[in-house]
Amino acid sequence: MARTLAHAEALAEKLRALPAIENKTRPISKAEEIKLLAGEIATLQQRNYSLQQIAQFLTGEGLGISTATLKNYLQRSKAAGKRPTKKRAITAPTGARRTTSQATTAPGPGERAAASALPPAHSDHQVALAAITRPDRERI
Repeated sequence: MARTLAHAEALAEKLRALPAIENKTRPISKAEEIKLLAGEIATLQQRNYSLQQIAQFLTGEGLGISTATLKNYLQRSKAAGKRPTKKRAITAPTGARRTTSQATTAPGPGERAAASALPPAHSDHQVALAAITRPDRERI
């Protein structure tokens, strides 16, 4: 019997319906454990425990960790929760009209000098700014 798209979709639905399996016996790294404990550690810090005291307590409980490593793992766990979305720059297509905000922006000194030193472009391609030749020399 040949498999069909309907069979594959039905199988996908059954796979999605399977319950999650908890594996509490899998080994985890110290960084993962600190990430799981970050909320409890923050609560201890609010109760005026220092990171050194917390690291000593964790070491006594079998999680051998230095204060510096604990601090590093906590910073990583905070950074992992705050991953910013990348913003893409919006660029106008070549030959597009300038908006009023672009038109009112004055060019910088290098742009003005480069624009006056370059001959006008004879193509529709964008031209990179050229180096400016010093007035007392023929070459750069």
